[in-house]
Amino acid sequence: MFIIKWGDNMDKKHKIILMILGIALGYAAGFGGGKLLRYLFPDKKASFLIIGLIIVLVLFFSIAIHEMGHFIGFKYNKIPVRMLNIYILSLIFDGSKWNLKFNHNGGNVGGIVVPNLKPVNSHKEFKENQKANARAILGGPIASLLLVILGNFLLAKDGYIAVIGLSLIGINVTTLLTCFIKTENVYADFPAYKAYKEDDFFVALMLYQYAAFAVDYKDVIENNGYLRDLLLEGLLPRINNRQLDLFTVSCVTTFIEGYLAGIIDEMPKDIRNYIDYYYNNYEFILEEAGQEANKQLLLYISYFYKKEGNLDKAVDIYDNFTLKLPKTEISHYWKTQSEQLILGKDNSDYLLNKHNIKPNSNYNIFKKLEGFYYYDLIINQKF
Repeated sequence: MFIIKWGDNMDKKHKIILMILGIALGYAAGFGGGKLLRYLFPDKKASFLIIGLIIVLVLFFSIAIHEMGHFIGFKYNKIPVRMLNIYILSLIFDGSKWNLKFNHNGGNVGGIVVPNLKPVNSHKEFKENQKANARAILGGPIASLLLVILGNFLLAKDGYIAVIGLSLIGINVTTLLTCFIKTENVYADFPAYKAYKEDDFFVALMLYQYAAFAVDYKDVIENNGYLRDLLLEGLLPRINNRQLDLFTVSCVTTFIEGYLAGIIDEMPKDIRNYIDYYYNNYEFILEEAGQEANKQLLLYISYFYKKEGNLDKAVDIYDNFTLKLPKTEISHYWKTQSEQLILGKDNSDYLLNKHNIKPNSNYNIFKKLEGFYYYDLIINQKF
C-alpha cells in the first residue's frame, strides 16, 4: 500500500471505530465459520491449526504480492527502485547490486517501495515523473485484484484448497477496500493516484522528500533547485492562509531542515512569517493537531530561532515543549539534540552515531538507507 504516514496519526475516534469494526468482523467470522467448515469438510473434521496457518500465510503472501505489484509498476514505468520492504525484510539497491537485509520495522505489518530518484530540472521532467509515479501506484491494487480472481478459482475446490481460495478473496478484497482510505495523514493507493495526477504541490513534495533515499542522495538533494522553487510556489498560498494540514506542516519543516543544513541559503520571508505565527500559537495548534509532524515542526522552529540569534524563543520552546514530551525513543533523541543545538551541551558522540538518530517514526522503515541521516548528521555538527 502507498501510504504517507507521520507517526501517531490515528486519533481516538478512529481507534474506537476500528475496534468496533474488528469486534463485528470477529463475531461474523465466528458465527459463520462453523457453517462454512461443515460445508467445506462434510465428511471429516477440519484442523483449526492448519486453517489458522493457511490464513496467516495467505495474509503475508497477499501483502508481499501487493508490494511486488508496486515494484513491477515502478519498473514498468521506467522508475528505478531503491528499496522494496516487506515486513522485516528489505531488498536494497546500492547502485550496482541488490542486497537483502533484515529490517526490524517496529512491528508494522506491510511494506513499501521506495523509488531511486534523480534531480528534476525542468517542467518536462517533472511532468514525466508525475505521470510515471501515478501509473506505478496502480500496480499494487492490480496485483490484489488478480489474487481475488485466483481465490475464486480455488474456492471451487474442496477442503483446504477452498480455504486458501476463501482467504485470498477475503484478505485481498479487504486490501482493495483499504486502497480507498484517505484522511489528513494517510493517503492509500487510489487517493495517492488521484493526487499524483492532479496536485503538483503533492507531487513536488513527495519527489523532494524521497530524494533523500536515492543512491546518490547528496547530488539529488543539492541539485533539486527546480523542485524547491515549485514547492515554494505551491506552499505560499497555504502558509499565507495559515493552513495546518500535514502537507503544509511537512513542507515548512522540510524548508527549515534545508536551511539548518545549509542546503537553502536564505529562508523566504513568507515562511519566516508562518514560523512566527506557528510559534505564537503553538499551544493551541498542538492541542488541536498534536500529531508527530506538528511537534517536529515546532522542534525545528526552536533550532531556527537559535540559528537566527533569538535564544529566548528557542529556550521557551525547549522549556515548555521539548522537556515535557513523554518518554519515547524519538523524544529522547529530540531532547538530546536540543540540549546541544539550543543549550550548547556537547552531545556530539551520541548525535553523530547513526544508530541514535531517530528524528521521526519513519526511521523504522528508512533506517537502512544512508540518506535518511543526511540532514541530521549535518545539523548535529552545525552549531
